[in-house]
Amino acid sequence: MADEAAPAGVPAAIAGDRTLAALWRYWNAKRGTRKMPLRKDISPIDMPELLPYLTLVDRVPAAGGGGEGAFRFRLVGTAVADAYGYDATGKTIDEALKEPRRTTAKRHYAAAFAGGRPMFNRNHYRTERVADLVVARVVLPLADEAGKHHDAAGRPYLRV
Repeated sequence: MADEAAPAGVPAAIAGDRTLAALWRYWNAKRGTRKMPLRKDISPIDMPELLPYLTLVDRVPAAGGGGEGAFRFRLVGTAVADAYGYDATGKTIDEALKEPRRTTAKRHYAAAFAGGRPMFNRNHYRTERVADLVVARVVLPLADEAGKHHDAAGRPYLRV
């Protein structure tokens, strides 16, 4: 994501998108002076206008504590589920997504977790319900109580 910011502290890459900019402002206010807000600071109830577009993703530890684990969709908003034609809430990326989307999603979430910083991306998909779908999203990392990367709040913005 570009470090260059538009007015009101919203990064230029998302400043023109009302929904992405609103999520950025919420996340930024919750983080304060920290690198990222704590997971407990984020409540979907605080942002009802964003909820249909919101996706919360957890990193689930690997069985036995080894390896990187998996990414699980904790929450998938209704607009996201409608656009893709299914609700992935509770499923891991491996369970919910087919290739090549699976690999792309893993790469994006892994980068956000590893770097602990926001990222913006835009992808083109073909779904069962919509011929072509352009998805712009901002992935915003969250921390656990110890300040370690915990999960990522990502809000796909759907354009048909």
